Amino acid sequence: MPLVRLYHAPNNPGQSDLDTLLEMDVRAAPDVVLVMCTSLAIIGVQRFLHNLKGGSPDATFIFVNREKPKYGMQGVFTHWIEGEVSEWAATLSSALRDRSNNSDRPPSRR
Repeated sequence: MPLVRLYHAPNNPGQSDLDTLLEMDVRAAPDVVLVMCTSLAIIGVQRFLHNLKGGSPDATFIFVNREKPKYGMQGVFTHWIEGEVSEWAATLSSALRDRSNNSDRPPSRR
């Protein structure tokens, strides 16, 4: 059975490991951050995303969910994809598969 870890929950086994990984993510200054299927109600997650945005101001932050990002997350996300995550993932997977199958053709310019 997998161990479920909740960000900054009391008595969370492995929290220091999780903190180390999150710290590495912030220092890595990613180009793209994809957040899916969450209400963003957990303050620790909001804080982490704000810190990540502060360290990566030019990064693309994409939020995929049925609902808009919560108040307090303004200025973090550059894009909101409204919809079901599973449907969006299936569409993206299909497009990537099609692109891979047609890799001998140059990419289309839109």
